[in-house]
Amino acid sequence: MKGRFFAVPIVGLLLCAPVAVAQQTNDEFKGSGAAMCIAAGELLAASADAPAGVRENVSRWRQVLHVMDGTPEQRESAVVSARASWAELEGQRAGLGVAGARGMWNSACVDDMQVRYIAVHGSEERARFNLAEDPNAPLDRAVILRLNVAASCLAAADLFSTPRPSARLRRAVHDATPSAPDAAMLDAIRQSAQQEIATAEGTLAGKALVVEYLRYLYETAASGEAPQRFVNSASQTLRTRCLERPTEPTHG
Repeated sequence: MKGRFFAVPIVGLLLCAPVAVAQQTNDEFKGSGAAMCIAAGELLAASADAPAGVRENVSRWRQVLHVMDGTPEQRESAVVSARASWAELEGQRAGLGVAGARGMWNSACVDDMQVRYIAVHGSEERARFNLAEDPNAPLDRAVILRLNVAASCLAAADLFSTPRPSARLRRAVHDATPSAPDAAMLDAIRQSAQQEIATAEGTLAGKALVVEYLRYLYETAASGEAPQRFVNSASQTLRTRCLERPTEPTHG
């Protein structure tokens, strides 16, 4: 009985402590935490006082699970196992499973954890080329490449429009070589990229996570000790790949 009460906090710690999870053996499936969030969200969605947006966030966690290295059978098995764990906890006493799921959902399954989970546990290749697709409907690689370019343009434009940049980032932006586009151009790039992402094939949750994942990588690189090289590269991307965006839809 005592072990059951510690199951939820342990999973929460695995989600919240990237270093600890990264130390797991390489042959261990990395998607168990995502599966626990999926099952917790499903349980909460069926409860009388379901949290707002729980179904949408379950969809986001499904996209996260989809870019974990492993077979489809491993991903499905992880979800089935997580559902069984919550059901067993609920079976011990009515409401116990729901309470545990709510505690985990509020602490370890929050939105910003999804991107960090991908960055720590997800396959970079799968995150780049499989994140936006429906798990049962792969996207054409050409569609993914165009979506990635649009997301890169949006993330780079956002980087150069950071409202309150650190002193280090502010200096790097000021010294960008080539110089960054002006505010009007950045806004035009942002609008064009948003339009292309909106009309692209792929799930809404997956496309949103593609953008958030790239923003996270941009912000992480730009907040490093020597961001100038990265900022220069981002500015070059804006000038050579983003100023003349195609206007036709990315699907078809």
